[in-house]
Amino acid sequence: MHIAIMIDHRRFNDERAWFNRTVVGLVSAGVQVTRIVPELDPDDQCVSLTASILLEQSVMPWARKSHLHSLASQLKSAGVSLIHAMGKDTWRDAVELAT
Repeated sequence: MHIAIMIDHRRFNDERAWFNRTVVGLVSAGVQVTRIVPELDPDDQCVSLTASILLEQSVMPWARKSHLHSLASQLKSAGVSLIHAMGKDTWRDAVELAT
């Protein structure tokens, strides 16, 4: 199974360590994980066991759909079968990606 986990900027800043531990737990259980995270800051400690895709926060509203289409193509080619959203700011994007 290959899943993508999306997290919004606020939750990522507040719960980064928990998020990374969750990813490590999933990987140790045999799940392939792709993290979809906000634009990374210099203090980010990425989980090197997984791929990370940046969810650009600075995309203009009229370009958002195009950005999500590109992201959906990446996830499809990676074989992602499940998308999980963490934080209310990612729900709309997660629904569009899953659709």
